[in-house]
Amino acid sequence: HVVRSGSARPTRDFLLVTNTTVGPLYAAKLRATLDAAAPGARVVEAVLPDGEHHKTLANISGLLDVLVTNRFA
Repeated sequence: HVVRSGSARPTRDFLLVTNTTVGPLYAAKLRATLDAAAPGARVVEAVLPDGEHHKTLANISGLLDVLVTNRFA
């Protein structure tokens, strides 16, 4: 189902999950690619600290909070 321009909800939602090392290198290019592929889409970026020791349930919980706060369907 496609939502028309001017509607309360965008046509698609994307959560761009990156880290402090990879994000500065690739996030802008990925965002531009998503914008071109899905005009009108909403891209929400979540940046996590770099490193394996940050792959925790607490950070996963934080990502879930981002999804809820931004009303992802």
